[in-house]
Amino acid sequence: MDLLDKQLLLALNANCRASYQALTKELGLTINAVKKRVDKLVERGIIREYYVYLSLAMSGGEMLLVTLTIDEGYANPKLIDELGANKCIFAGSYLADGRILLFAEYCGALELDQLGQFLRATRGVTLNEMHTLLYEKGKRCDLTYTDLSVLKTLRNNARMPIAKIADETQLTPRRVRSVLKKLMGEGGSAPEYFADRTSFGDARTTQQCAHFRIRWDLNAGGATTFIIRIDWNIEKGTRAELIEWLQTEYPIEFWYALTSASQPTLFAVFAIEHMRNAVPIAQRILNHAVVKSVDPLFGYPTRSFASPRDHLLDQLFKDAGL
Repeated sequence: MDLLDKQLLLALNANCRASYQALTKELGLTINAVKKRVDKLVERGIIREYYVYLSLAMSGGEMLLVTLTIDEGYANPKLIDELGANKCIFAGSYLADGRILLFAEYCGALELDQLGQFLRATRGVTLNEMHTLLYEKGKRCDLTYTDLSVLKTLRNNARMPIAKIADETQLTPRRVRSVLKKLMGEGGSAPEYFADRTSFGDARTTQQCAHFRIRWDLNAGGATTFIIRIDWNIEKGTRAELIEWLQTEYPIEFWYALTSASQPTLFAVFAIEHMRNAVPIAQRILNHAVVKSVDPLFGYPTRSFASPRDHLLDQLFKDAGL
């Protein structure tokens, strides 16, 4: 992948319903060139699917990153699946150093406590740390039967053309556009997946009650993804300045950063062509004036599970008789 492929993936992840015309303005390419790149990304398996999910405001949830240590001598090939059986956990992967990385969502202090108890009680692992992540909440809105009909139609292909949505829902194209505008904000597009990304369109994520994104697999493109945990000194620099430096220094390799809400810690996600490039990147980051420590996290393929917001959407469909 090159820089244009990366920019295209980020734009589609911000709003997978963005038109080819809108993408040409974002990337400075012709419509035909954009189409070819999208098709190639799909063929290579880098774009796995276009999907829709509700905003955090709709579920009242928070995002959580968890690390566990596998107890010495303990072997259980189904451990990730057992952890994923918890309703809060939606992704997990083994790390090369004997740890496990999990992503979860929780609603309120009680559910967070229950999740912590579950992890501490799980045989064969020790809980290391739990970080609530800074993440745009979006907005909460009441979904009508018509809204849910459109969401149900888009569940397995969020990039479906409006004409086909209208055909499957028996709504007029104008009505479909009105529903999408309600879900995606007044600007009709979902802008920034990452806190520092330039807004794509006029809408803000605070206006959205649903997100239309892509599931990607960067490893399918021949890249190797890994995370660097970065602790920084807040007296020497801000989070925004550190992220801007990462974007400038590693315009292709650095993809995004997840930020702890409880301490000055970033989890920066990189995609590199060769694993040998990881150590120099980590060392250069460590040498930055504001950085206190780094911890590279090398993982195996991530196992995904239905998230609490997936379950909520399923329940809304069921309650509506869809």
